This record gives sequence, C-alpha cells and structure tokens, in this order.
Amino acid sequence: MTEKGIVKTLTLVLIVSLTISSIVNIAEKSLQYHDSWSSYLVSVGFAVSFSLTVYVVMIAETSLTRRWAIIFAAVFGVVSAWIQTSVYLDNEAAFGVAISYGVGVPGFEAALAILHALLSRESVSNAVVSMTESASPIVSPVMTMPVPVVTAISDNEVAADVVKPVESVSKNVAMSVAQRRKKLMKLTERMTATTDTVAQWAKDFGTSERTIWRDISTLQTQAQSGD
Repeated sequence: MTEKGIVKTLTLVLIVSLTISSIVNIAEKSLQYHDSWSSYLVSVGFAVSFSLTVYVVMIAETSLTRRWAIIFAAVFGVVSAWIQTSVYLDNEAAFGVAISYGVGVPGFEAALAILHALLSRESVSNAVVSMTESASPIVSPVMTMPVPVVTAISDNEVAADVVKPVESVSKNVAMSVAQRRKKLMKLTERMTATTDTVAQWAKDFGTSERTIWRDISTLQTQAQSGD
C-alpha cells in the first residue's frame, strides 16, 4: 500500500470514529425525550447523513447536485452540532468546552470527509493519466513530399504519347541500319569481305560481326533482285 493509500485508510477510520461519537452523543440526547430503540436509529441517521452529504458535495458532477448537497450538509451539520453541544452543556461543561466538542466532532467529520474525497479524486486522475500515457502511440516525424499534380488526358493523347516515341525510335533504328548498309555497300565495292575486314567493320560500326555478315547477305540479295 502506498503512502497515499495509508493516509486514505486512516482518514476513513477517523471519519468512522467521529461518526460513532456523534451517534452516541445524539442518542444520549434523544433518549432523554424518547427512551426507545428508535432513538438509536435517529442518531445513526443524523450522524451518517452529515458525513455522507459532505462527501456528496465533493464528488458531485453537476452544479444542481452539489448545490442541494451543500444545503443538506449545512442543515445536518447545524442540527448535529446543536444537539451535541447541548449534551455537553447538560453535563455542566463550560460553554467554550461544550462548543468545542459539540461543533468540533461534526466539523472534523466534514473536514476528513473532504480530504478523503480529494485524495480519492487524485488517485483516479493519476490512474487516468498513466493509462493515457501508456496507451498513447509514439508518433515519429513524417517528411511531407510534394504531391505531383496530375491532369486528366484523353485516350488519344495517351496513345499519341506512346506511339510517337516508338515511331521515333523505329525511324532512328531504321536510319541507322540503312546508313550502315549504305557504307557497307561502298566498302564491299572496294574491299573483299573477309573475317578480318568484317571484324574491323563491326568494331567501326559498334555492332557484332554476325550483324555485319547479315547486312552483307541482305545487300547481295538486294543486288541480285535488282539485276
């Protein structure tokens, strides 16, 4: 048990002790006028009602409940203090002593009830804070990246954008092949295609020897077709 828990327990014990004292004092006065077991029930009701309404004042969640609890606590406190003070006066206690005991007992009841309610409220608040902290996720900083703006385009525009690069590449490839074969035609007119010359031509054109041989074969086929 924590220190606060021990204090709360001791506070509750003192409240019970003072409430029992109030019960005894009120019962003594009530028995003077009505010697019956009901006098004890009345004294229990008076004493416990005061402590209970003081506690309600502290834990009430609405202003209406708190307002009525304050009124009832004030009435019960005054009645309890008046009865208990008269008990000490009946026993020939000095007025100051009678007031001290008669008002002190219910007054201490109220003070301890208030302290117990405050300690209980602190315990609940601390428990809620602990649960919130343990349940809170750890949020890491997130870098925000600019979001590109995407504009709507038609299917024709998409097709055009795709076809144009393909056509451009195809033309470049075709031109490159045509130029290479044109140069090969001039070279083969002046030189015989051998393993060494084809290897050199492949190196000069940045392609493979097989491609050069295929180009030469294509040129020969075209020449024969032209004849």
